[in-house]
Amino acid sequence: IDEMAQRFLNGIAELRNRFAAEPDFVKLALENVKVSTLPRITQALLRALIYRLDPKMTLDVNDALDIAHCIVPAAYADFVLLDRRWYVRLKDAEGFLRSIDIETRIAEQYTQRDGGVLNFLERLEAWPPKPEARTRSAMLGGIT
Repeated sequence: IDEMAQRFLNGIAELRNRFAAEPDFVKLALENVKVSTLPRITQALLRALIYRLDPKMTLDVNDALDIAHCIVPAAYADFVLLDRRWYVRLKDAEGFLRSIDIETRIAEQYTQRDGGVLNFLERLEAWPPKPEARTRSAMLGGIT
């Protein structure tokens, strides 16, 4: 897992370097998300999250795993429980995507603060979603 995380981290570093060094790449990378036929949400969240990270922040293998554990459930689950740090970053990435007119379904996000774990558990107990939500999720290829 550490080797896989390190490769992911190397890719993130390359993406961050290109965002910093090539202003046109930023526009191209985000525009590409809008027209992509790949699983667009994971691509969009990854790019937005990396683009919005503090450039001075040093990432390690644990951060790479945290990014993967943040993006995948946010993209394909209906709700996700995150630590505060990644909750804030995911909210920021979601807001950023909306600000550049990339509308996509992102999981409801919860964190430990402000009764978030209790709210998450209550939401989990109230599962499953209404039938129309289940249909929408299936159409998007999401996991419910």
